[in-house]
Amino acid sequence: MVSRESLPSFKKCSARNPDEDITKKFDTFLPDGTNTEVDKEDIIKGYRYGTDLVPFTDDDMANMKFKCDVREFSVIGFTKSSNIKRHYFAGKDTMMIAAKKNNEEAAVALSALCTALKETETVGIVRKVYSARSSPTIGALIPVTDAEVEYLVFIELPFIEDMRELEFPSLAVEPSTSSKSAPSQQQLDAVDSLIDAMDMSAQPEDDDSVVPCKMKNPTLQRLYQVLAARALDDTCHIPELSPMISNIVNSTAYSCRWIDRDQEEFSKLFTLETAAKTAKKNNDNVYKDSGVAPSKVDEKGDGAGFDSTNLRDLNQEEITEIGTIDPARDFDQMLRSPKLAIKAYTGMTERILQFITETVGSSLYEKALRCIKKLRAAAVKSNDQELLEIVNHFFSSMKSLLLNKGPKDFWAELIEEKITPIDKDEASNSDVSAADKNSYLSEIEKVSAPAEPEPMEDADDMLDMI
Repeated sequence: MVSRESLPSFKKCSARNPDEDITKKFDTFLPDGTNTEVDKEDIIKGYRYGTDLVPFTDDDMANMKFKCDVREFSVIGFTKSSNIKRHYFAGKDTMMIAAKKNNEEAAVALSALCTALKETETVGIVRKVYSARSSPTIGALIPVTDAEVEYLVFIELPFIEDMRELEFPSLAVEPSTSSKSAPSQQQLDAVDSLIDAMDMSAQPEDDDSVVPCKMKNPTLQRLYQVLAARALDDTCHIPELSPMISNIVNSTAYSCRWIDRDQEEFSKLFTLETAAKTAKKNNDNVYKDSGVAPSKVDEKGDGAGFDSTNLRDLNQEEITEIGTIDPARDFDQMLRSPKLAIKAYTGMTERILQFITETVGSSLYEKALRCIKKLRAAAVKSNDQELLEIVNHFFSSMKSLLLNKGPKDFWAELIEEKITPIDKDEASNSDVSAADKNSYLSEIEKVSAPAEPEPMEDADDMLDMI
């Protein structure tokens, strides 16, 4: 199996007492400025779907995962090797599949399969499931046959969701000699000479320094060098880079063997020049280059007389529903379209009731209060009779709901904020009088007052009842 070797993970320890374990603790607070801590049991994951957050519990996450019953590595078909393009190779590793040791029947069967695939120029397509908790993958079985050993190489292939089709214009078959970037014949000869000089097939057979499968990873070697030094002396400084690692990192250690002369000539023919930075075009030099005089939109520079619509508003998608993430912003966006005003008001009332009734504890009370204030202020500003009726009817429905079903602790919030229906003094088109407004608040106070506790029955009372 060929797989990338990753760096070993470090274990965090205390600098004062290395024997003590370091534990991590994460605390979550509400983003409302009050630093209200949220228990871990009250936190669930959620995915954004438009302007809404779709919650998923741990049970939902477990049920939505694709489950495989057993481990599997089975052939589902065969195809021509020409259909498996080189850029289809995916995954992080490859697997070499050989016959079981000392099993002659398995060796004969595998040899026959490899030979048949090789002669017909086909590859096997397999379905691989490593374990019941892993996702299934597909891959290609490519035969490898030589005089010493026969085996199959498994390379993972992508699914259709993994493919990204990017289209680019085709390169010219014959480069135009009149183009500014067209290379000269001398430059082409220099590139050919450089490629020939870097041909590693002509290196001595005993030189393994540039063979990929025998070249050491400089990152791992450096880590082990420093670890070995610190293991012997934990107070020593970081050692200098060893010559072996330096030869791997510095490519000149290989290039000097073959291409000193060719590289020097190559550098002379292909000189690097610092590209001049293009000046940022503004309103003046854009029109200056085009020969058209710019129109003075704003002489004072304060934006007076200029349309306040900006690019963010132009690029923003039209919002047609009140979401749960930022209902106030959605409400403002919908009010920009007169045809969505009624839908915005009714949608906001539904979201407020959702925040009150579906909250965990009182975590969404503050958000509900902000929405009520936003809704009330917009209705007062509009002074529209139909919109005022929607808001005042909402106050009546909310009062009936909370008195009968609760949660009644939200009444304390309404009393503290003194939030009431809209009367005629605030909006002339309202059908609520000042007396109704004051009675609404007084009834809230009356209902919100704590009830006297019932006297507890003692033993004498129970004897009297016998």
